Amino acid sequence: MRQTYSQSFKGGGNHARSRTGKPCVGPATAPYNFIPCDPRGIVPSPPNDGTAYTGVIHCRLRALTPLLVAGPQEAKGRDTQDAEAQDRRFFMVDGKPVIPGTSLKGMLRSFVEIISHSHLSPVNGGKLFWRNVTGTKSAAYKEKFPPDDNILGGFLHRKGARYTLEPASRITRGIGPEAYQTGKMHLKEQGYIFHRVKEEKDRKTWDVPPEVVETFFDQMTEDQENRWGRKEKPHLDDGKGARVFYCVDKNGQIAALGTARYFRVAYRHTVRDLVGECPADDFAAGLFGSVGRIIRKGRVAVSAARFTRHSWHSPSPIEAILMEPHPTCLLHYLQQPKARDCGNKLDELETYDSPGARLRGRKYYWHCKSVRLCPKHLRGKSKIVSRLHPLAAESEARFTIRVDGVSGVELGALLTALELPQGHAHKLGLGKALGLGSVRLEVEDVLVQPRRERYASLRDRFAGGPAPLTPAACQELKAAFQGYVGERMGKPYEQLESIRTLLAMTDFDQCPRAEKTAPMPLEEKYGQPNFAKSKALLPSALKVYGSR
Repeated sequence: MRQTYSQSFKGGGNHARSRTGKPCVGPATAPYNFIPCDPRGIVPSPPNDGTAYTGVIHCRLRALTPLLVAGPQEAKGRDTQDAEAQDRRFFMVDGKPVIPGTSLKGMLRSFVEIISHSHLSPVNGGKLFWRNVTGTKSAAYKEKFPPDDNILGGFLHRKGARYTLEPASRITRGIGPEAYQTGKMHLKEQGYIFHRVKEEKDRKTWDVPPEVVETFFDQMTEDQENRWGRKEKPHLDDGKGARVFYCVDKNGQIAALGTARYFRVAYRHTVRDLVGECPADDFAAGLFGSVGRIIRKGRVAVSAARFTRHSWHSPSPIEAILMEPHPTCLLHYLQQPKARDCGNKLDELETYDSPGARLRGRKYYWHCKSVRLCPKHLRGKSKIVSRLHPLAAESEARFTIRVDGVSGVELGALLTALELPQGHAHKLGLGKALGLGSVRLEVEDVLVQPRRERYASLRDRFAGGPAPLTPAACQELKAAFQGYVGERMGKPYEQLESIRTLLAMTDFDQCPRAEKTAPMPLEEKYGQPNFAKSKALLPSALKVYGSR
C-alpha cells in the first residue's frame, strides 16, 4: 500500500505543552537514524595468524522493494524549468540494468565498518554554517551582529588576489533603485541603502583576511549566489565595490562577511574535527584499502551484479523529493544529552563548537515496506521533484566477491556482513528515504582456501579449485570475527550497542510502522505538525524500534 508524507501525519502527534509553553508535537521522525560510533574505540586489523585466504564468494541479490541504482543523471524538457526536472534511471550496460561493483563494494564496506567498529569515513571536512532568523534570535547568534541602529556594511573591492573593504558611513532602510535587496520575500519592499563617506580623502579601507573571503563565498546559498553574483559581484573590480555586510571580533577586526543583514556564520569545527584521523591499523581500511594520508591496497574486489530476472516497477516514474536535513540539524546529527523530545531552546543545544561535542554515529536508513510518494501539492514542481525509474521488487541478480590474502577474522567479517539474520536486509541505491533499496543477499558458495594450499598443488588448480566451505566452517569464521571484536571492545559482540542498533535498523520483516520513520514535515499545512519550529529531538534508533 502506498503512503504519502501528509497521510503519515494526519491526526498524529502528541500535542502536549513543552517547557516553553508552546504545543509539543513529540519527538522528530526521519527515514534514517544513527548507529553509535565512538572515535575512541576503533578496532584495529587482526594480527597476522599465518593464514591468508584467497578465492571467490558467489552471491545472489533479491530486491524486497523497488530498487534504483542510478546511472548518469539526465535533464529533459523544453524550457528552463522542465530542464531542471531530474530523471533518475537505472544504470544500464548494453541496454540491460546492472549494479556496478563499486556500489556493492561501498554497501559492504559501510556494513563492515559498523560491525568491526572501524573509523567513521569518509566524512565531510567542509565548513558548516548556521543562522537563526526567527523573531527570537538566539543569544549566541545575536551577539555576533551589532544592533539595528549600527548595522555594519561596506563595499568589497578586489585587486588581484587581495580583497579590501571600504566601510559605509551608515546604512539606512529605504526604497528605490539605490536600495539593496538582500533576498526575495513576500511583501518586502524596503532594502538597505549603503551611504559612502562623502569626501574621498576621508574614506578608509581595511584588508580582508583571505580565510574570511573564502568563508564568505562558501556560506552563500544558491539564491544569494545568483542574486549577489548578478547585481554586486561585477562591481568587485570596477572601483564601485560590491555591497556586503560584515561583523567584527572582540579586537575590532573583520571576522565574517555576508550578503544579508543576518547572514550564515561558520562553526569553528567541522564533522571531520569531531571524528579525527583514521588510524593506520584500522580494520576496514586494512581490508578494503584507503587513499589520502595513508594509502593502502584493498584485498576485496566485487564484480558488477547482473540481473537474472527483472521487471520495471511501473510505466510511470515515482515523483520524489530527495532533500533531507543537513548536518547542521543539531537535534538529529549531534548527541544532545540534555535535550527533550521537543520545545528545546537553541542556545541550550550542543553544537559543533561545544566542548566534548560528539556525533550521533553512522547514518543508516530504515526499511519501509511502502513507497512514500511526493505530496500532491508538490507534484510537478520540477525544481525540487525528481522522477525515479526503479526496478520492481523480486528482481534478482548475481555477483562475485574475490578476496586475496585475507585473514580468517577478516573473512569472517565479510561473511557476517553478507549473511544477515533471518528477516533482515541491506539498503542499496537511491531513494532509501522513500522506501526503495531494501535488498536481501544470499551466499551461494564460498570457494576460498589458504593461499599456501592454493599454490601447493598444480593438479588441484587444474581440477577446478577448492571445494566450497561448509556451513559449519563459515560459522566458525564468523564466530572468530565476532569474538575478536567482542574481546577488543570488552563486551560480547551481540551485546554491543552498535550491533543491537544495526540489527534493529536492518530488520525488514518487523520494521517500524511507516509513520514512525517518515520524513519530518516542516510545514503546518495539511494538518501536519511543525517539528522544526518546535525544536524536536530525533530519538535513538533503539527507542524508535522499541515503539514500532
